[in-house]
Order: sequence, then C-alpha cells, then structure tokens
Amino acid sequence: MHLDSLDKIKVSNIPLDKVFTISKSDKLAQLIYLMSKKGADRAIVTSEGIPVGVATIKDVFIKLSTRRLIGLSPSSMSVSGFMSDKFVSGKLDEDLLTVSRRMRDEDISALPIISDRQPIGLVTRKMIVGLLKNKGQIKVKDIVTPSIITINSDAKLPQALEKIRKSPIREIVVVVDDKPVGIISEKEIALTLFDLLSRDSIHHADSAFKKLLVMDVMKRADEYVEPDSYIEKAIDILLNKELNTLPVMADNEFIGLLTRDVIFLKFLELEEREGWKKL
Repeated sequence: MHLDSLDKIKVSNIPLDKVFTISKSDKLAQLIYLMSKKGADRAIVTSEGIPVGVATIKDVFIKLSTRRLIGLSPSSMSVSGFMSDKFVSGKLDEDLLTVSRRMRDEDISALPIISDRQPIGLVTRKMIVGLLKNKGQIKVKDIVTPSIITINSDAKLPQALEKIRKSPIREIVVVVDDKPVGIISEKEIALTLFDLLSRDSIHHADSAFKKLLVMDVMKRADEYVEPDSYIEKAIDILLNKELNTLPVMADNEFIGLLTRDVIFLKFLELEEREGWKKL
C-alpha cells in the first residue's frame, strides 16, 4: 500500500499525543506529582497562560542531580528553575517533514503543537517512526549502534547512572549471565527518584535511592532482534513494549542496540530523498 511522504501529510491530519500545562510559578512537587499521575514525560510551562517552555523528566532529573539541595525540597522549588531556556513548537498547517526536521535540528523527541496560542498536543519521534514503519526495506544491521556497555541486574542505581552518563545513547542493557533482560535509562531512574521525593525529603530520598538495585527499576526487555531482521519487526516490538531501545543479538551474543531515535533519524534522512518519497 502506498504511504504518502511526510511532506504530504499535515499535522492537522494525524492524532496528537496528549500534553498538560503547568505554570512556571508552580512548585516542582506539583510537576512531579502530575507527571507521575498522568504517566507523562513532559509538561508545557506557561506564564500568564501563554506557553514559554517545556519541562521534561530528564531535564528535571539532571538539574536536580547537579544542584546543591541541602535544606531544599520539591515543595520549595519552582518549575521555572527546571524548564527549557527555549520554547520550540509547531502549527497544525505544517507538514510532518517540516516538524520532523525541527525535532532533529533542535534535538528534541516531541514537538508541542500550538493553536490560538495554546498547546493542543504533541508530535513525537515515536509517532513518525510508527507512521513510516512499513515504508521501504531496511535491515537492523544497517543502523545498529555498536555497544558493549552493560550492567548486571543486581548492581546499585548510582552505578547504573554513572554508566548511563558515559553512554552516547543514555541507555544501557541490563544483563543476567551476559543475557539481556532489560533496559535502564535516566528516565526510569528519574521516575524512581520522583516517587521517593513525593514521599520523603531529599535527604531521606537520596539515602533510599542509593540502596535500590537496577532490577528494581529497569524496564523489562527480554525480546531482541537479529542483524538480518527488517526494522519493521523491531519497531513493532519497540511500540508494543513501549521501549526506546532494543538489544541486537547475533549467534546468541549481544552485539549492539537498535534505538528509536536512530530509526527516526534514518527515516528522516530517507524522506529527504526524492526516490524514497515515491515508495
């Protein structure tokens, strides 16, 4: 079946992911609570009802982990200290190629769509990957990211965080007896810290955090793909399991990772070629 190229599809023609807003003067505790309750990884930050920035789980976590937080708590810190410095958005009448390029160029995974000065939803990299999964024939081996960074499931969370920050894709594979069993990223660690913060002070949350094991917070990923598999199969697993990363195995050995971001960038590269658009 023919699939229109991204430059032929308007944002207004696709369902958008939901998004919620929060005032920049609200407290961080409220943002953390709403993210956990809604299962959201970002919020649009407003000032007097107008969007001015975005606050993501990862950004909040990074800023929390690099600040001197003695004597502070999420109820004493405002959202304004954790929002992006720049607000990037899209419009309903723009095509998906344009907004996909914007996500790539701004290095963001989701783009808020604005109508009448208000956010009405998100276009995401995940969405674009799902739309294009049946277009063309690309094998996993063509876009696999070689990686040898792994961590045992019984390792402590601080150790995992140190390894994640050394990984170019900010996610690592969790292994048991050298076999992949899960994925852990800053997002899983951040959500765990947020949960602890919602129940206790930063001092006690930090103490509890250091005692947790990787197996306590990892996202289970006991499926994998082989190098000669087509990425359509990999995309189905990523979407169905709500994963960003999938282990790649060859001859029963872990050889690398296939990430949703790499797939998105590959699709976007191909969409910018005239021949691919005609498929």
